[in-house]
Amino acid sequence: MFNTYLWHDVRGDNWWRIQTNYPRVIRKLRRHKTASLCLCCITDSIVVFRTQYYSAKEAKKSLHRLTGQIPKKDAENGLFFAETGVILTSKLRLETSNIEKDE
Repeated sequence: MFNTYLWHDVRGDNWWRIQTNYPRVIRKLRRHKTASLCLCCITDSIVVFRTQYYSAKEAKKSLHRLTGQIPKKDAENGLFFAETGVILTSKLRLETSNIEKDE
């Protein structure tokens, strides 16, 4: 299970932090010109980025685009989060053979 969290860095400021362990989100944020790497954990795959959004609505929409999941809000801490599970699908299609039965 991969988790991505988004929270306001300083109240009244436009800076937000995004913490994730999802490799796809990490790749996307490294390509962003406005996102800067703040923290990288050595023992775990947790990475924290700092980026600027002008409203909470814009930040939530960006989290939705990054993760592909609808973000939820944690009322206790005031942060947004998205949980992403591993998708297990086969890239190959099963082939069926047409066997005619003798009747």
